[in-house]
Amino acid sequence: LRRGAAQRKVRETRYNEYSSRSHTVMQVHVTSSRPTADGSVVVKRSKLSLVDLAGSERWGWGSGGQLAAGHKDEMTAINKSLTTLGRVVTLLSQGKRAGLPYRESKLTRLLQD
Repeated sequence: LRRGAAQRKVRETRYNEYSSRSHTVMQVHVTSSRPTADGSVVVKRSKLSLVDLAGSERWGWGSGGQLAAGHKDEMTAINKSLTTLGRVVTLLSQGKRAGLPYRESKLTRLLQD
């Protein structure tokens, strides 16, 4: 958690002094096992993903009429990953399982299972 917090990126935006500019994902993997009456072992594996999404941002101009260095690329990456996540969720809610655009963003790739 400390390492993740240290790598968290924030930037002041028009509406938020400490806006998260990167997605944060914490995954907890749990494995449990129990013996059965016939001597075999039943193993169950679970994964819980906790996700803090960076907020999307509308294109606007910073002071002096230009975006701060790196801000344009940052905004593009955030908006692309949020759009891809939205597309995946929409397709899954429609019952689709094949041809989902998981590979279009690191976030959806990480959450694909």
